[in-house]
Amino acid sequence: MSSCSSLSMDDRVKIGYGSIAGASLSIIGSIGTIILIKIRNKKQEKKLLIQRKQQLSINNLNINSGSSSNIITISNSTTSLSSNNLNIQPPSFPSYSPLPTSISLSNNNNNNKNNNQKTKVSHFIINLSIANLLASIFMITIKLMMIHFNDKFIKVLPSTANHSFNALISVCTIGNGVIGFSFISTFFWTLAISMYIYQQFLSSSTINSNNNNNNINNINNNNNNNINNINNSKNNNSINNFNNSNKSNKIIKMLFYFVCWVIPFVLGSILVSGSRLIELNSDLPWCSIDSNIQLISFYFPLIICLLATTFFTILIKYKFSNDKLACSSSSLINLQSKIIQRLILFLIVILVCWVPSLISFFISFFSKNCKQFLWLEIISSTIQSCQGILNFLSYLSIFKKLKLYFKNLKKKFNNNNSNNSNNSNNNNSNNFNGGGIFYSKGKKVNNQNSNNFYFTFSTFDFDNNQIQEK
Repeated sequence: MSSCSSLSMDDRVKIGYGSIAGASLSIIGSIGTIILIKIRNKKQEKKLLIQRKQQLSINNLNINSGSSSNIITISNSTTSLSSNNLNIQPPSFPSYSPLPTSISLSNNNNNNKNNNQKTKVSHFIINLSIANLLASIFMITIKLMMIHFNDKFIKVLPSTANHSFNALISVCTIGNGVIGFSFISTFFWTLAISMYIYQQFLSSSTINSNNNNNNINNINNNNNNNINNINNSKNNNSINNFNNSNKSNKIIKMLFYFVCWVIPFVLGSILVSGSRLIELNSDLPWCSIDSNIQLISFYFPLIICLLATTFFTILIKYKFSNDKLACSSSSLINLQSKIIQRLILFLIVILVCWVPSLISFFISFFSKNCKQFLWLEIISSTIQSCQGILNFLSYLSIFKKLKLYFKNLKKKFNNNNSNNSNNSNNNNSNNFNGGGIFYSKGKKVNNQNSNNFYFTFSTFDFDNNQIQEK
């Protein structure tokens, strides 16, 4: 979508093939990301269903055996504390009416609906992958038509032939709009991921703090009314929280859809209106976008999204550093750390893909002769088309695994050169777990959070029930 015409026909062909190569890889990466998320979500749903059935069986067994009087329910189907573990004496009355099975079933159903209706990070990544997929498909189609079907590429539609020159509609001008729409949508969805994760970090800290205070107050109440008060308050709170969160999540979801799809579509339409045909008498006619319109409708939203995503990522990192000192849950710390690592990778991807394009645009924008560098144009066009495949690699944490692999390889090489064979063997056993890049470190591997190398980020739904200590 360059606004200059200083490059030759051969130069534009080279740039076009670079974009086609990068877009082809991005199609593979975008489809792979969507498939992996869908598979992981199915596995998570089956796992949660099994856990709910097991919890329901335990509740029914406790009710039938009469031993449920020693169980204090703290959260819906997720955490239970024994009165013996809390050093609280059981109620002095001989027996009481336990919680009916129907209430347990109702709570399980509410939790299931609540989890399904939560706005999840994996859902945001799917939309980001769809936007990358559309951008790649449009990029390949437009570039191939420009190179091999140029007569149809610049052919003006009959309905617009009698209009002004800048308003001529062709495949070329429409292509500028749809490519711009898709790429702008990727900017907005990347920003949406960082904003949503930051909001979840804040809300999870607040909810956990309130839940802990309420649990302590409820446990310190009169032992005779302790269980009834907790059950009644939690049932009422679960219903109210479900209704409120359901409404708020629907509003948030619709807002994100509007911002990340509708607004980019409007901006893409502006790019179409700002496109014009140039070099009609050359061997490879093409169309360009007015530099001012391109700045306002494309690069200005890009700059805003880059700055905002960086800002929210820094806030999340700062928030995590503060919460880490006060949090005693190692599993929660590991989960939050993985979320931040992948968010940083997504930020790095969008910076790597679009900073060269920004540099190229502003060089031509402020130069008098619309100066362009062929090598910079090829790099920027190729890398920006690779956003989908780079997001896919970030989703798999390939970069971190490669770094760990080469670090361990260096340690292994140093250990082999050491004269102390015992220390060498110990270091090798500590540094390697399976000896390949598709495995985690051998030290302190959390089976619950590191079961599968390929499916990590899709588990970071960060629902309130998931972030509590189990």
